[in-house]
Amino acid sequence: MKNKNLSLHHWLFTFAGLIFLAGFTLTLIIFSRSDVHLYPAMIASAYQRKQHHLMAPGEKEVDLEKSGAYGIYYLNELDESASNEIEMPPMINCSLISKITKEKIHAVPDYVESNRYRVGDKTGVLLMSITVDQPGIYTFSCTSSKGIIEEKIHVALGPNFLWEFFQIVLKTAVPIISSVSIFSGSFLLSLLLLITGVLIKFLQKKKPDIQ
Repeated sequence: MKNKNLSLHHWLFTFAGLIFLAGFTLTLIIFSRSDVHLYPAMIASAYQRKQHHLMAPGEKEVDLEKSGAYGIYYLNELDESASNEIEMPPMINCSLISKITKEKIHAVPDYVESNRYRVGDKTGVLLMSITVDQPGIYTFSCTSSKGIIEEKIHVALGPNFLWEFFQIVLKTAVPIISSVSIFSGSFLLSLLLLITGVLIKFLQKKKPDIQ
């Protein structure tokens, strides 16, 4: 009986070590094959994608190289001496018309006061969002929602920075969560087997030998 119990706790110790080693190795493999280390570069790349500028009301042809979410930004001159109050962007209607299919895609209001960026002497604030299913040539047009605009306004069609940010976070978060889950699971299972083995060994020492 004693030899059998000793054998059991030895096996438990062995399995605990193997499970922990396997979990640790798999965690390193998943983490090393992920794009986590490219996160800063992916963020920078999203902000460097081409923007298509337009003086609205007006229209122009644009070549959209990627499908997905785009943002329409209201651009304004940056005045360092001005107050920090946010100027309310004008209300406009914007759309894209495919050069091939003639399909018209309407932009939807998506004003986010905090979703702004700075380029040179201009600041841009997200005004509308629009989703493109297929890349290609489109006619980008914007008109006033109230009829006539006294002065033309500067808008830009480009990557939706907020959407791009969440997409990159999601892409990098999946391998991180998987790695942490695998490591945590293997550690807890190894710890459980180790504790069980120690208890069996402790109980065996207190039990008198059977002659």
